[in-house]
Amino acid sequence: FILSHLLVVIFSLGLMAYFLGENLEIRRAAASAFALSAVFALAAAIWLLSFVSGPLDAVVYGSKKFFAGDFNYRINIETPREMEKLSGTLNKMAGEIEDRFREFELRHQQLSAIFTGMAEGVIATDRAGVVLKINAAAERIFGVPAGAIGGKSIIEAFRNA
Repeated sequence: FILSHLLVVIFSLGLMAYFLGENLEIRRAAASAFALSAVFALAAAIWLLSFVSGPLDAVVYGSKKFFAGDFNYRINIETPREMEKLSGTLNKMAGEIEDRFREFELRHQQLSAIFTGMAEGVIATDRAGVVLKINAAAERIFGVPAGAIGGKSIIEAFRNA
């Protein structure tokens, strides 16, 4: 903030001296002030860019890891404060998604075990009546293997059963 004000003052003084000065030496000094302020501005911009772009690159990289399904990855940023908050929020979100995936996988395994172990025949269909899944008991009852009826309408699958 202070650096930007300083650069504006140097630039303004150089501009005034260049246009108001009749002496060649004053014009040269003004041109030097312009050049110096431009160099300082460029250096400040590069420094600021590296200060912000490094943490931003880390957040982008972490977001890509999360998108790819790597919810164990954690974004590690120590500065600036806003990026630290953003990375913390993304890390928390990734942890919650990971927990929910584990919970989903556990429930899926439990339901699959129940479905497979049932003595009753169960056939699962979608709303259009297409067979999605059939358990072993239903295969035995109807005498059809699951691979032969999966993806067919229930009427077509059991027409001759």
